[in-house]
Amino acid sequence: MNNLLYDINAQIAQLTESLSEGEIDQQTYLDTIEAMGAEEAVEQIVRSIMNLEAEAEAVRIEKMSLDGKQKHLEQAADNLRKILTLHMELVNQPQLQAGIFSVTKGSTQSVELLYEDVTNYPADYLISQKPKLDKRKLLKDLKDGKMVDGAVLKQTDYIKIK
Repeated sequence: MNNLLYDINAQIAQLTESLSEGEIDQQTYLDTIEAMGAEEAVEQIVRSIMNLEAEAEAVRIEKMSLDGKQKHLEQAADNLRKILTLHMELVNQPQLQAGIFSVTKGSTQSVELLYEDVTNYPADYLISQKPKLDKRKLLKDLKDGKMVDGAVLKQTDYIKIK
């Protein structure tokens, strides 16, 4: 399919050159392009694009669904862990044997933050990070004609399919 369009594009380029040199008239040019099947080739490529985009969207939706399922399963496992921990506390046994499984209750330490704003903590505990570029502001300034060292406004072409 892609090769067909490449061939058609090469033929159209030759036809365009012939038209510009006066070797053929405009009607011959249009008739020849129509006979090449360019419209059908473009239509098939557009169909392929739309199918691939629809498939990508379906994968995205499935991924979101799987993320939700993963969170549900992790929450269910965590709830069962809490039930098991409560049981071990009630029977006052830090270690249990259950069939082929050996269950041991342990503990770990972690930090619970009391302030939402990290600047409330001493500087020794803050990690400095690289500055982040505000590309939206940069784009706006470039569009407004402002010259910014190290940046230029770039025009990118795209295809919109309806």
